[in-house]
Amino acid sequence: MRNTPIKKFLIPVLGVFEPLTFSMPFIREKKGLISLVIIAGLVSNLSLLFVPIFIGDSVSALQQGHARYIIRYSLLILLAYSISAAVSFALNYGSQYISQLYAMNLRKVFILHLLGKRFLFFESQTSGDLLSRGTMDIEATRNFIMNTFSSLIPTIFLIGEGLVLLYQVSPFYSLLLALATPVLVMLGMRSSRKQRTVWRMIRKTYGRMGEILQENIVGQRVIRGIDAEGKEIAKYSMETQRYYDENLTVGRIRGLYNNLMPLTVASISSAALAVGGYIDLIRGISVGGLVSAVTIFSMLTNPVSFLGRMVVFSENSRAAIQRIKDVISTENEEDVNSGGFNFQKGPLEFSRVTFSRGGRTILSNVSFRAEPGDFIGITGKTGSGKSSLVNLIMRYYDPDSGKITIAGKEIHEIPISILRRNVAIVPQEINLLSGTIKENILFGLESSL
Repeated sequence: MRNTPIKKFLIPVLGVFEPLTFSMPFIREKKGLISLVIIAGLVSNLSLLFVPIFIGDSVSALQQGHARYIIRYSLLILLAYSISAAVSFALNYGSQYISQLYAMNLRKVFILHLLGKRFLFFESQTSGDLLSRGTMDIEATRNFIMNTFSSLIPTIFLIGEGLVLLYQVSPFYSLLLALATPVLVMLGMRSSRKQRTVWRMIRKTYGRMGEILQENIVGQRVIRGIDAEGKEIAKYSMETQRYYDENLTVGRIRGLYNNLMPLTVASISSAALAVGGYIDLIRGISVGGLVSAVTIFSMLTNPVSFLGRMVVFSENSRAAIQRIKDVISTENEEDVNSGGFNFQKGPLEFSRVTFSRGGRTILSNVSFRAEPGDFIGITGKTGSGKSSLVNLIMRYYDPDSGKITIAGKEIHEIPISILRRNVAIVPQEINLLSGTIKENILFGLESSL
């Protein structure tokens, strides 16, 4: 398909809805509520748009000497505002509910996949970066989902409804709004492209900041013991400065384009006032329609500008979604399905096992057999492969070649959950989980629950 100008325009615009598409599996159970929230956005904006129509009709009534209609139009304006306010409450509450439900379900899926990743996955990631994905990134997408239901979808309805109402007043006014909307969206897209790479850098910097903080909290005895506080403070300060500079860059881009958008709408409103007013003056007709049109343009200034900014905000959310997808994908995950496997105890045997990491061979052609009840000591210098050998038994890693069997059964044929439930290991690293000492000691024992 040819890459036409229209296609270039539509792809980024439709991309704004990518976070909404991503969120659907996590909020599908609330289809009824989603429909009600969308309807609430439609009704809220439609009732609000009737206000300038009633104002214009009031001006026309006064111009024609029908002052008795003023009270009627005043009550209609009050009714329209009341309906809009009541429905807006349902819209905002429903949007908040849907976004929080989405975030809760996504967090559950995130931790499920995170704990199912192979150990090689964690070797290519930093703890700070993974923390930012599970917190900052999820929150960024939640905010966008909330704004999609509370503002983006209602704004699209608002533009459509505004076009229809303006056309009823005068096709000229409707044409002005139709011309202004793509200009605003294109300004938002241009701003989006300029911010895209900066947002990616911001997320990486945030992850490094979290990693440095974690290292300094966990390793504070080591850092203080060698008088390295100054070095760590300088390292964290450098990342903080980088985070500050990157956010300022985003602020400058937003400051420019967020002011251009209202200026565009103001120019269209001025054109409506100048040209429309002149036409009405020549025709000698009521200025009520002109008042309605200018009022509608004024009401549309912030919402239509927001539509352009949502294209910008979507970049932040889409960058976060890509980082989240790297974790919740099934790639690099272990198969922990037990499948009703019956574990048989017996001798542990290594047969010509070779294992390498990072291009370095750690274990080469290792063979041995351990019978039940045997006590075996494995010695060697640091980095000789003692821990790696134990990690292979637990299938934290898989060997490059050779076989590892228990009771004659290759361990890769034993479900991982069954294998690890029947093989005990005491690691050399000390990692206390949250809770009491007793809870840590009993951790993993079903009888302790």
